[in-house]
Amino acid sequence: MRIRRALVKDLGAINGLTFEMHNYLGALVGIKFTVKDLKHEMYKTKEDLKNVYVAELDGKVVGYMSFSHKPEENEFFGKHYHLYHIAVKQEHRGKGIATKLLNTLKKKAIRERVNIVVGTLTPNKQAIKFYQKLGFKPMSISQILDNTNKLKTPP
Repeated sequence: MRIRRALVKDLGAINGLTFEMHNYLGALVGIKFTVKDLKHEMYKTKEDLKNVYVAELDGKVVGYMSFSHKPEENEFFGKHYHLYHIAVKQEHRGKGIATKLLNTLKKKAIRERVNIVVGTLTPNKQAIKFYQKLGFKPMSISQILDNTNKLKTPP
């Protein structure tokens, strides 16, 4: 397996993983997404792929991550990259692929002396454990007033 920068030829695989990831997360809170629902999340151009890396196994993209184009900064997190997406095909999870992807960003952040901020939904216990195993610490929490009654209550 190798980690490399994403290319335009990877767009289909990356968008398929984006759809899979959002529906995995959506299922945790009672939402099912269509491709149309996720139109704004899909990658379309070479420019969209500026900070996107893929995990390639036997010539096929099996995972990817995307993060902010340049370090952001705020009073709590300091200078940091924001991890937007990290996704691995269902059948390839648990094989260290996400760790290898994230280690690529960790090396970059260490070189540049900046932090990394990640986030996920509260019921995504697997991702929370994954991030903590890699040294991330809980720092913030988001809450929602569900006026549309669209979400099921997380455990």
